[in-house]
Amino acid sequence: MVGEAVRVLLQAVEAEPEAPELWSSLGWSWVHLGNYPKAMEALQRALILKPGSLQCIKSLALASFAVGKKESSREYYETALSMRPGDEEALFGLGILFISSGNLKSAYRQYEALHPLNAALAEDLYAKIVERKDLRLA
Repeated sequence: MVGEAVRVLLQAVEAEPEAPELWSSLGWSWVHLGNYPKAMEALQRALILKPGSLQCIKSLALASFAVGKKESSREYYETALSMRPGDEEALFGLGILFISSGNLKSAYRQYEALHPLNAALAEDLYAKIVERKDLRLA
């Protein structure tokens, strides 16, 4: 189903190459298919056409993380948080990024910022912090 959406979106961006929403949708479709390099290309195109798109920035953070570009991922998440302090997705994503880097103290700060906004998501992040801490102690 997502593969069909990609096919349709590729035709759409060919017909309307200046439509940022089409590029963004194409990028998100590539994310769902796990093709992060193609997702990044489409999302960067969308961001060129519509600078400041919060959703594109967060999607680029996710795709960058998936391809191992942690510094780029962090920059995108921090940009998202500068645009919308308290953005739940960005706080969670940055927390996961910190956990993957072994920076549990910074991950915990993301948990603290996220908890008043979305306790369930914060608890999910906290469980991942504890799991990583336990692994480090083993």
